[in-house]
Amino acid sequence: MRVYAADLAGRFHDIRGVRARRPAYYHPERYAVAQELGSRLRAGGSDGIVYRSVRDPGGECAAVFRPRLIANCRQERHLCYVWNGRDILTIYEKRMLS
Repeated sequence: MRVYAADLAGRFHDIRGVRARRPAYYHPERYAVAQELGSRLRAGGSDGIVYRSVRDPGGECAAVFRPRLIANCRQERHLCYVWNGRDILTIYEKRMLS
């Protein structure tokens, strides 16, 4: 896997603090409520949404509605996933040795 980093510039709706009040936005398998929110905000001119990751505790995500807001995209690192046919057992970073 390649990890990319990018700079975001815009006015994003921040819903990171509403998980307890709006759990449907964060449902891990049913996306209809979150998609409806995104559609409504985008139609209203929003640049995007900043939210807590559903699957990575402590992780944060951004849904960017306008690609022009993403700048300076660059490759950051390579990750390798070790899979046993059922589960990912390990993730390690590949690096050059000098």
